Amino acid sequence: MRLVNWRALVVGAVGFGLAACGDDVTVTPPPPSITLNPTSLTCTTGQTTAVGVTVSGGSNTSVTFTAGGSGITVTPSGSSGATVVCGSTPGAAVINVAVTSGGQTFNSSIPVTITGGPGTSVLAVQISQGSATVSVGGTTQLAATVSLAPGAPANTSTAVTWSSGDATIASVSATTGVVTGVKTGQTTITATSVANTSLKATIPVTVTAQSLVQSLAVGSSTLNLQQGQTSQIAATVTLAAGAPAGTSTGVTCTSSTTTVATISGGTTAPCTITAVGAGQSVITVRAVADTNIRQTIGLTVAQVAPVRLTIQSINVIGPAGTQVPADLTNVAGNLFLTMNLDPGDNRPDSVVVTIGAEAHLPFGGVKQTGNGHREGGWEVYEFYSETKVGYIDFSGALQRAQIDNYLGTPD
Repeated sequence: MRLVNWRALVVGAVGFGLAACGDDVTVTPPPPSITLNPTSLTCTTGQTTAVGVTVSGGSNTSVTFTAGGSGITVTPSGSSGATVVCGSTPGAAVINVAVTSGGQTFNSSIPVTITGGPGTSVLAVQISQGSATVSVGGTTQLAATVSLAPGAPANTSTAVTWSSGDATIASVSATTGVVTGVKTGQTTITATSVANTSLKATIPVTVTAQSLVQSLAVGSSTLNLQQGQTSQIAATVTLAAGAPAGTSTGVTCTSSTTTVATISGGTTAPCTITAVGAGQSVITVRAVADTNIRQTIGLTVAQVAPVRLTIQSINVIGPAGTQVPADLTNVAGNLFLTMNLDPGDNRPDSVVVTIGAEAHLPFGGVKQTGNGHREGGWEVYEFYSETKVGYIDFSGALQRAQIDNYLGTPD
């Protein structure tokens, strides 16, 4: 029979238990599982998109989104998501994501690449009028120009969307830019690029008391002329209801650049534009009954291409009976002159060719064989020259003029 020392066993058990109770034990919970959605982001300039995060495990969890860099704007939306607006300049940025769980913070990030969208092809938006005035019930037409960047795609939109700062004072057609006065006061009208909604232009608009003129129309807002041409402006003034009998329906017109275009007529007669020089000008048409009612026409004047006449060849009949190049120092018989006429933007109906010796040396002489002095005046050309007229065939073929050359003997 085996004897057991119970005292030793008991002491050993107690000692083991005291050792376990005396130690400090820290239990670290496992980190939560964090899933970013998306893990990376590519967006075009001006684009708005959403990002989120899914957290599994952990306790007392919270999520914070912040923007890294100036290229994006991050706005939290909900407990585990955010709205991201990509900036107007292509480049790179980052979205910082901080997850706090169980008293610990776990950091992640979503890299962002901003690419150039259609809007990057637009440089600026400009409204033609610096300001506008319209009467209650009246209308006025606004025009906007969208400037595109070099190399912009051919299908980049140059359209704008119109909006009013206060439609109770002045309303505007979103597509046509026609402003209608609603009540007296002041507001603003804005043109926003369709291709890049971050680019806008705004002008002040004043609405005055009801006008005698309801509307003014001038047809097209653009006009192209060649230098020397004229064009009449077909302006139509519609009077407001209740306008007194005899109220003028005439207009006055002005040109912003008189070296490009001048104006005549107006009031009771149509305005006539005369293109005087190459370039651009803005023609402003105002109603006589209310000069605040106006329309503008963008005029472009092109320079007229001149007539160009070139001599292709000068031939004589050679010994073999065929044409050969003429020796102009010793010509006898008939001269065959071949010319090429480029009428440019004109339509000439004839070509005048003159032949003969120089006016001041009619005999071509030197020393004792000349006339000894210079003769001047048009009479000299008439006396020593012969004139031929050649009529032009516009079929496109080269024209040939046969000119008789008389070789006389000195008296």
